[in-house]
Amino acid sequence: MPRSSPALTARKHAAFQFYAALFAVLGLSLYPQPVARSTEAAGTVVGTLRLRPARSAHALVGLASYYHPSLDGLLTSSRVPYDEEARTAAHRTLPLGTVVRVYNDDTGRWVDVVINDRGPYVRGRVIDLSKRAAKRLGIAEDGLAHVRLRVLEVGNNLHRL
Repeated sequence: MPRSSPALTARKHAAFQFYAALFAVLGLSLYPQPVARSTEAAGTVVGTLRLRPARSAHALVGLASYYHPSLDGLLTSSRVPYDEEARTAAHRTLPLGTVVRVYNDDTGRWVDVVINDRGPYVRGRVIDLSKRAAKRLGIAEDGLAHVRLRVLEVGNNLHRL
C-alpha cells in the first residue's frame, strides 16, 4: 500500500483543524457520545449520537464593520437583495440563516442578526453588519468596533428573515 505524501497529510491536518474550529464556533464537540438512556442527559440528540456542547469558544471576538450604502439592493450569497434596513450580516463560514448575537463591549449594546451573506474579506474582521444593525450597536459613526459573536441558532444554509 502506498504511503501518504506529506502534502496529503498536511491537507488532512488542515481540514481537521478547520472542522474543529467550525464545531467550536457552533458549540458542538467533535467527539459525540452515545445517547444516554436517561432523559436528564444534556446535549442535542442527532440520530443515535449526542452532540455535546464544546467547552471552549462559545463566542468569536474581532472587528465588525458594516456594508457601504452603495451595496444596497445588490444580491447577497443567499440570493436575496441586500437591504440596509434589515438586521442581517455577512460571515465567512457560518451557515446562511444562522442567528448570531453581536455584542459591542465598548457601548454595552447588542443586536441579533441573521447571516445571509459571505464576508468580510478583510483580515481581522469577523462580521459585516447591515447599516441598521451597525446603528443599533453604535458603530455607524466610527465604522469599526471590537465585538463578540455568539451563535443563537444554527441555520440550514437557506435564507430566512
